[in-house]
Amino acid sequence: MLKKLFTILFVFAIVVLPTAVFASSTDGTIDSNYKYAWSNNSGWLNFGLSSGNVHITDTALTGYIWSANHGWIILDPASNGGVFNDGEGNLSGYAWGEQLGWINFSGVTISATGTFRGTATGAIAGTITFDCDNCDVHTDWRPASMRTVCGNGVVEEGEECDAGVNNGVCPKNCSVSCNTNSCSSGGGGGGLWYLPVVTTTTTSTTPSSTPIATSTPPIIPPVCDECLTKYIKYGADNDPAEVTKLQNYLRTHEGFVGLKSTGVYDKGTFEAVKKFQKRYVDDILSPWHIDEATGYVYKTTIEAINTRIRQGIYAQMEAEILEQQNASTTGDWRGDLKDQKNQSTSPQKNIQKTNKSIGFFAMLWIWFKELLRYIWELIVK
Repeated sequence: MLKKLFTILFVFAIVVLPTAVFASSTDGTIDSNYKYAWSNNSGWLNFGLSSGNVHITDTALTGYIWSANHGWIILDPASNGGVFNDGEGNLSGYAWGEQLGWINFSGVTISATGTFRGTATGAIAGTITFDCDNCDVHTDWRPASMRTVCGNGVVEEGEECDAGVNNGVCPKNCSVSCNTNSCSSGGGGGGLWYLPVVTTTTTSTTPSSTPIATSTPPIIPPVCDECLTKYIKYGADNDPAEVTKLQNYLRTHEGFVGLKSTGVYDKGTFEAVKKFQKRYVDDILSPWHIDEATGYVYKTTIEAINTRIRQGIYAQMEAEILEQQNASTTGDWRGDLKDQKNQSTSPQKNIQKTNKSIGFFAMLWIWFKELLRYIWELIVK
């Protein structure tokens, strides 16, 4: 009987326990207790929501950041952006927020202990800092040069032991994760070995005002053919295609109906741009600490135009999705009655749907309780 019991526990330790590890020093996630940065224009930013699914690898950051005031920020937009990692924690590139525009992460680093440091900046988002009071974003990703290697036979930082190829489960003293196994034998009999019990204690630095996500991540920014990609200056050798896009936008979206699409940055277009800059002074001129419009289509002017163009694209896409959803929910009343009948007469289907909604760990706990019950039956017999 004890041999059967040992076999069950051994299989559980080898097969089940390792599957509970989903993040690592090479594919990191955000610590659920340390996940907030601060934006002077947007408030607390939550990097650690499960629905945001932020991951850090040696090459990039992926997933979504949540702002209670301005919605989701995507770290890996499908086009024209992305936040990159050089493998040593030096970040670069741009994240995208539907309401915040582009956010530059070139001022952010990840330390040897997995702590985010520095600031990210955006014309609309302002300054996002990781170093203020209660700002604390941690990940289990580590720079390549600082990475601990379990199984190399050398006890390194963060390891309790490392026996190299001799790492394993009890009766071996060092586990496959380089923690000391708590192995003890029962009195007499077959010498029953018990699985180690690991407990951890963490402290939380959650800000007093905790953001709560109330929506699903946004549609990934589509390719924007109407967006500006080059600077435009009065009297310079400008790209006619870029000037035409600028003129089209000002006429179609900003009310300059007399403006023609000539591809030439003439006096009329120049004056229209100056009025546009004054109209959105906080977005375009204030970041440069100036009050007078310049007529120069530079970084903040381009960002203000592109942000509004993308917002229009999003609104159209969301309207189309809503229309499709409405169409899918407006069906034949007989079909609705058939669905109700199926639900009322097919409890097994409802159970299956419920089971799918239960998380992996919940299902693992249910399985483990069944295993314990089976073991108890073996002992009683």
